[in-house]
Amino acid sequence: IPEYILKFNTNLSFWNNLKNNFLNRGSYLYEEAEFLLRGELREARNYFTILKAIAIGNHRLNEICSYTGMDKSMVSKYIDVLISLDFIEPEIPFGSDKNFKRRLYWIKDNYLSFWFRYILPNKSEIENSRTERVFNYIKNDFNTYAGEKFEYLIRSLIYDGLTGKYYDNVSRWWGKNKLKNKGNDIEEIDIVAYSSERNELLFGECKWTNKKISASLIDKLMEKSKILLKNYNNCNVIYALFSKSGFIENKNTIKNKNIILMDLNDVKNFIEKNKS
Repeated sequence: IPEYILKFNTNLSFWNNLKNNFLNRGSYLYEEAEFLLRGELREARNYFTILKAIAIGNHRLNEICSYTGMDKSMVSKYIDVLISLDFIEPEIPFGSDKNFKRRLYWIKDNYLSFWFRYILPNKSEIENSRTERVFNYIKNDFNTYAGEKFEYLIRSLIYDGLTGKYYDNVSRWWGKNKLKNKGNDIEEIDIVAYSSERNELLFGECKWTNKKISASLIDKLMEKSKILLKNYNNCNVIYALFSKSGFIENKNTIKNKNIILMDLNDVKNFIEKNKS
C-alpha cells in the first residue's frame, strides 16, 4: 500500500525509519495491522495466532496446528477465510497437481508479514519501552527475512520478463531427490519457470548475502535440475543466479547464453525501466 511507504522519511536510514515507524508506540505502522485485521475478522485472536505462526516460519498445516494448539479442522477453516480475504496464499511445488495436499502458507502482504514476525511477538517489550532489545533482534534476523522476500520478488519479476523472456509458470520446487541416497534427501530449487511456447525451463537460485558468491554455484543448480528434467523431453534449459552482493567472477565474461547472472543493480535497473 503506497500510504505505508509515505510514512518513511527519505532523509533517514532504513533502520532509523524502522525504529520510528514500528518500534514507536502510537505510530501509524505500529498500530495499523491490528486496526486493519480487527476490522475484517471476527475471532481476531485466533487469526492473529495463526498469522504469527506463519510469519515466524511455520508454513505447513501441521506446523501451524502444533504452534497454535488448535485442531486441524479449525486451523483449516481459519486459513480458508484468510485466503479468501487475500491475507495469505498457499504454495505448491512446481509441476504439482493443484490438489497437492502438503502445501505451504505464506502471508502475502510485506507489511503484515513483517508486523506478525517482529512486532506482535515483541509487543510487550515495545509497550514497556525495551525497544533496543527488539531492534537488535530484528537486525540480527533481518537477512533471513529479506532473503525470503528477495526470492519472492525475483519470481514475480521473472513473470514480468526480468531475464529478457517470458514464462507461463514461475514457482518454487521442493521434494525428495529420487536420484540419490534412495530418495531420502529433500532438495529445494528457489525458482523453476517454464515456457510452453519455447519448451524451455529456467532454474534459478537466489542469494541474499553480504558477500559475493561464485558462479560455480551453477554446477550445484545443474545437478539439482536433473530431478525435474527427467520429466521433459528435448527441453532448452536456462540456469540463473540472482545475488544481492554480486559475483566473485566478472559476470560479463560468462559467454554461455544459457547461463544468467544478475546482481541487485540489474534487478533495480529492470524495475526502474519498467515502472508504469
